[in-house]
Amino acid sequence: MHSMADMIFTRIALDAAGFALYSAAVDQAVGVAPVQAGFLLLPGGAGASQIGVRRDEQAPQELSLSQAWQQPGYFLFHPQSQALPAEPADIAQTLGLTPPYATLRGVAWLWQAAPPQSWACASVPLFYFSPTSGQVAGSNGSLPFGHVDLVLPSGTQWTLSAETGQATFVGDGIALLRDSGQGTPLSPDAYRVSLSFDPAAAGLLRFTAAWDPYNLFGLFADDPQAPGLQGGELRYFHPDPQAPQGFAQLRYPVLPPLPPLPANDWPAFLLDCEMDPLAPLDGTRTRFLFLPQRLDNLASSFGRTVSGDLVTLAPSVPSNGSPAGLYPAARPGAAQAPAAYLAPLGPFVLTVPGGAAKLSCGTLGTEYLRVADGDILDFVPSMPACSTAFGTAMARRMTLANGADTKPLLDGPFATSWVRFRPGAATAMRGYYAQPGASVNFGRGAVSPDMRYPAAVSALVSTLASTTKSDEIPVAFPMVQYGGVFALADATVQDAQLLDGYEKQVIAGLRGALIRGSTPDRPVFVGEQGAPLPGTRTSTPQGLLVQLNSATQSTRAGIAAAQAPEVQAGTWQSLLLARSAEQTLSFDADPATGVVDAQLASTLMREQLFLVLNDWSRFPNITRMIAVAGFNFEIAPDVDATDRWRTVLVFKYATTQSLAALIRAPESWANTDYFIGDATRVTDTQSVLIDALAVAEKASSDDDDPFADFRTKAADPDWTGMLAFNAPINGNGMPDDLQMLLAGIDGQLSAHHFGVQVNRISDGADQEPQISESALFGVIYHHAATAILKRERAMPRSEQTPPDYAFVVEALSVAINQSLVTQFHCRVGMTINTLFGRAVTLTGADANADVPPNTVVVAGRYQRHGEVGTVTFDGGQHGSFAFNPDRSRIRVIDTFQVSGASLVPIASVPSVPADADAGTTITSRFALSGTLAFAADPFPGVTGLDLFSYGLPGAAPGMTTTGVALTSLAFGISCQLDADGKRIGLPQITADFSGLRATDDRSGRRPGALVRMLPLTLQAILHDEAGLDIKALGALPVQVPALTGVAASVPGGGGVAPMPTQVAYVTSKPLYALQFALPLGALGALADAHASLDASLIVAWGASTYTPDEDGVALFVQLPQVTAGAFGFNLQGLLKTTFSAANLGLVKTKNGPAYVLMFNNVALSVFGITLPPKVLADFILFADANDPGGGNLGWSLAATQTP
Repeated sequence: MHSMADMIFTRIALDAAGFALYSAAVDQAVGVAPVQAGFLLLPGGAGASQIGVRRDEQAPQELSLSQAWQQPGYFLFHPQSQALPAEPADIAQTLGLTPPYATLRGVAWLWQAAPPQSWACASVPLFYFSPTSGQVAGSNGSLPFGHVDLVLPSGTQWTLSAETGQATFVGDGIALLRDSGQGTPLSPDAYRVSLSFDPAAAGLLRFTAAWDPYNLFGLFADDPQAPGLQGGELRYFHPDPQAPQGFAQLRYPVLPPLPPLPANDWPAFLLDCEMDPLAPLDGTRTRFLFLPQRLDNLASSFGRTVSGDLVTLAPSVPSNGSPAGLYPAARPGAAQAPAAYLAPLGPFVLTVPGGAAKLSCGTLGTEYLRVADGDILDFVPSMPACSTAFGTAMARRMTLANGADTKPLLDGPFATSWVRFRPGAATAMRGYYAQPGASVNFGRGAVSPDMRYPAAVSALVSTLASTTKSDEIPVAFPMVQYGGVFALADATVQDAQLLDGYEKQVIAGLRGALIRGSTPDRPVFVGEQGAPLPGTRTSTPQGLLVQLNSATQSTRAGIAAAQAPEVQAGTWQSLLLARSAEQTLSFDADPATGVVDAQLASTLMREQLFLVLNDWSRFPNITRMIAVAGFNFEIAPDVDATDRWRTVLVFKYATTQSLAALIRAPESWANTDYFIGDATRVTDTQSVLIDALAVAEKASSDDDDPFADFRTKAADPDWTGMLAFNAPINGNGMPDDLQMLLAGIDGQLSAHHFGVQVNRISDGADQEPQISESALFGVIYHHAATAILKRERAMPRSEQTPPDYAFVVEALSVAINQSLVTQFHCRVGMTINTLFGRAVTLTGADANADVPPNTVVVAGRYQRHGEVGTVTFDGGQHGSFAFNPDRSRIRVIDTFQVSGASLVPIASVPSVPADADAGTTITSRFALSGTLAFAADPFPGVTGLDLFSYGLPGAAPGMTTTGVALTSLAFGISCQLDADGKRIGLPQITADFSGLRATDDRSGRRPGALVRMLPLTLQAILHDEAGLDIKALGALPVQVPALTGVAASVPGGGGVAPMPTQVAYVTSKPLYALQFALPLGALGALADAHASLDASLIVAWGASTYTPDEDGVALFVQLPQVTAGAFGFNLQGLLKTTFSAANLGLVKTKNGPAYVLMFNNVALSVFGITLPPKVLADFILFADANDPGGGNLGWSLAATQTP
């Protein structure tokens, strides 16, 4: 040690009251020390007695250590990280100092309390005796170390050695005492304690001691009156409302228990003691180290090999290096007061049976350390030992706030020792081996090459050469031994289930994560003797299959042998998750390394594993799609998907907690930095999983609840397996009847969850295990959310009207169990805002808050034929489309009453070129059937003229309207899928009336209507969105005078009276028409065949010629084209007629209305000779008004002589 005689305190503050604060200079060679020394000069020191001396001269700029010793004041020690208060008087107040100050001396340790602006202290007050005799304690000084105090009583002498930088306390009463006064005081050798001013150990108290073990253990015992005393143990803690201090503790002895008195014959412990009042329960600064001595009594046999043999552990005091020892570790105290127990620290030597063995790390034989005689377990003090995620606290777990850091598995305020493993001098195989107890891998050759049946393999996870620092300090990790947990000296009884649960849930998981580190080794599967297993396959009880690499090169398909990377035998070439026919799900080797991702493989070997994975950028080598019951499930999204993180893969091999509980405890998730990302992404991921739980819970009230099995699994701690949440469904290649649904789904269809139920393992041709077939399970649960509906059906921003049509899958619920559909529920909605070219309003359909207006909903039915299923959509909600619900428009059609609806696939065509990036074009047809009812008097000012004839209300309230029965009122739906099977853009929907069929319903004919008064028979409904081609039909227009020149009025506005006008309800471009057959008799006896002679009357409608927002009418006649052509017809085979115009009129007779069809300017001819010459005639067709709807038809000719 260098001389401290020239140690300088530099003044850093001086206040008006005369208090001066000094800080010791920091030796740069020491570096950053944990504690900073200082000195508080009290008023009356230095030159205070000199009259006329200025205040700044009373407190010199610098004081040496010896000069400060002579002054009234306090030597201060505080954490280097905490700056002292800026006002020196505040320090005096914290120390409780009052005038007069001239005789006050002392030493104090200060630290910031809560809140940070306040300070706390521990001090030893002294008074000045003489420069030669030193300074003497004027009252008891008490320095707390948990529930134990180091007492420096009144009369303790304090002397300074400036050369060594140490002050010494000497006094008969110096001792360690329990704050309760119980137990025997423990005193230092010669009652001497030194205080260091050395910057490297400023404020540290040191002494040696020879202490009786019984007294030492009793001083730190929870109950010093217990029949036996336990010291040198590890403890772990967790919240427990039933425990006296709110925390329960689990205890794991390291040192053997003391024999009860008077049989205790252990020799005194010779100890080198260090105590820091600023770190009273920090084992790196407050500790009792063993001096060289015989420690045979402290050897324990609490360790076990995996086969149950005893392993001995003994403290070591090496000739070079730090010795073993004990330290006060924090535990819960009464009334929240600090308390301590004795925990081990430093090196402990292993003695193992046979010179080398597998040292069990916990309670499972699959996790162990390969060790040898002389290896060291180095106990690292003051490591976190409290798990708030264990026990009853789990029931109160809440979702993390956005961006909040997850709580660690182990945290303060209580502490214990972890271990570092250091190999000894023996030459032996060493390493850390681990597998999850709930998913152990089995393979042939694990015990011996000729053993036929598979046995558990060992997984070498780490060679223990991984380090945490560049100076190659091995990583520390929690590990306890269970040999003494049920034989505690104080007769405490511990719960075996609680011990096992804490080991699995907390200790083992954290241990595995720490040993693996941020860049873990690739796990190597080895046999009984530690040799790698080359090229074999292993399987777990869940049926996961690992293909191992052979001795030298990867044999992965597609890699040329010369290019294959060199890999170690026994490493993972692939992880096979499931198989269906020729499809597999697997994590595959990186072509560059020949092995599966090391982080994934290593983490899957962790005990009590709960792995949550959604950083898909790290896992490009996945075979991700498998077809189940017609659906293409993917366990991973496309790497370019913007929301790919929402697909979450979970591996659960933890059996101490349920899936639901683990989702709410992200501190239990494995290596989130690698598998998920930063704290914000972890929070987002947790929200996704919690939402999935909430969806399943909410669905429990549904009539078709598909989540009963999932909720059972999520609540069962014993359930283990793999689940993919929000697993994408790739529509490419799916059956047409399922694929067509994707046209109605916005974005990627995904499964709520999807997993492997069980894999059936059999022997392959190479006698290695293989997956023959997988039983898979999952739920697809899609409900069109309100936001999606609005986006899907809302009008584009650039338009002012909503789209004519929209198609949405309102609900899709599919439950799959054992790879079969066990429950299927689907509703599709076709929104129809326009029919026959006019806006419509759907009324009378079942109310549904999730369905937009004008939507016809159809349910799907799933039928399975063996293992193959088909889906059909028919039936659906009934309702009526009203064309003029508020009677504000002129509309020919009144209503279309829906009686049925169906959805059928048409075609599924892969895009060209048919490569991996191509998608699919899907077409389907949505068709309605129902009854078309026309308005009886649609035209203002025109009464009695009922051209469209059909539409009567039902015979009783609520019965269906009668009219024209329509079928195949269809809409073509097409969409494009991308390479991921997701719909691109919105579906294209067009009206498709090509298959439209109309059927006459006589019960729907209105009295006095055209079709009832003439012997007409409905033949068809015609349509052409571009306008009916009358010429192509060979028809002639028929004028309806009643629809032209109709008197009307136009509002004048501005106080002007309405002005009379005339309107015409006609259309020059009809789009739709009813075509009727009109019988005209027969060809007569002179014809070759006795065939009827029929004309066609076409009653058409479309946008009005004059007011396009209203409907107009057009009539046409299509005459029988036997010989005369379009503008003529033959009667009785020989008499030919031609005409120039036709008119339809309504005549009111005493027997009722009669419709008259008159052909104007008819000329008669026989064999081309007009008869009589210069005579024109009008030809009239009419029916008997007394027999409406009958088959009688009369006609007459009215002749006129022309000049």
